[in-house]
Amino acid sequence: MRGWLERSSRHGDLVFLWIRAGRETVQAVVAGDAVDAAVLAAAADLPRESTLAATGDLRDEPRAPGGRELRVRALTILARADRLPVPPETAARPANLASEHRHLALRDPRRRAVLRVRAAFLDGVRAGLRARGCLAVTAPVLAPAGPARNGFTLDYHGDAAVLAGTSRFHLEALAAALGPVHAEGPAFAAGCAASRRRFAEYRRLEAVLPWAGADEAMDLAEAALAAGVAGAVAQRREDLDLLGRAEAAAAFAAALAHPRPRLAPAAARRAGPPAAPYLLTAPAPALARRGRDFLLIVPEAGEILSGWSRAAVAAPAGGPYPAWADALDRFGAFPRAGFALGVDRAVAWLCGLCDAAESVAFPRRWNLLGP
Repeated sequence: MRGWLERSSRHGDLVFLWIRAGRETVQAVVAGDAVDAAVLAAAADLPRESTLAATGDLRDEPRAPGGRELRVRALTILARADRLPVPPETAARPANLASEHRHLALRDPRRRAVLRVRAAFLDGVRAGLRARGCLAVTAPVLAPAGPARNGFTLDYHGDAAVLAGTSRFHLEALAAALGPVHAEGPAFAAGCAASRRRFAEYRRLEAVLPWAGADEAMDLAEAALAAGVAGAVAQRREDLDLLGRAEAAAAFAAALAHPRPRLAPAAARRAGPPAAPYLLTAPAPALARRGRDFLLIVPEAGEILSGWSRAAVAAPAGGPYPAWADALDRFGAFPRAGFALGVDRAVAWLCGLCDAAESVAFPRRWNLLGP
């Protein structure tokens, strides 16, 4: 077995090594009567994250992590690690330390659990969309700059371009050719220096349905989200237990399996923050003017999904559509609807994180570019 040393302890002539070998952590026991005294002493003195190779007999041990234990017969230290600049998760540390050493902080057990839950959640969402007949496609990140385009501007061989904040328009064009489609990828928003918690780059999953309205988009959004949460609960229950979110995630999955009735905007505003697992409602007038037809709101995290619909009419002058997308209504107008899921915020809520950046391996904010 080869891997990284997560932690160790010594009890007399026994040294216990917890070795992180890819997807699992295995407890290895180095006994004084099985190895040389020098090897035993070296094993007891290894810093965290040192790499090593252990050979021995793997046996069942209910008290060990994962229920198995490696009785070491031979131990080779491949590389002795320097002292980590990131202390254990339970220790006090400066707020910016984990960001500066993110590439090392990712090895923390809780952060690994979050990333595994994220992967299972996204797999489930994709499976849910695929089961509903949505084809996975890709959309470009670079887009022509315009008055309604929000993103980082850059020079594209002499032309003004932006890193786009949405794939909606490209997905509408693909929906006219392929039927229901979805795409996921990075999206970009130009923040300001006062918005320290605002993402500059975030993960967004969008879907578009032709010949559909807001109700069909709501049904698809709920089905996709239900599949994602159910997949995370089924595949990563142990990780959710570590994060203390297994029961909340299971309750959310059960609620999504029995969709709640939609509330009107006025009723939603009177109700305040949702006491139920989630609330699917029409938006306030300010958001409605920006083209949103419905929102999915969860306690503590707020909006994690928004949807829209469009009738089969030409875009009004000065509307949000880029010039090339107006052709969709001039060459065979059709009604369509869709939604956008904020993956980072959804995963943060699922894992019980206060900051959506903790659901991302390498977050990007206005004041954070690396690592």
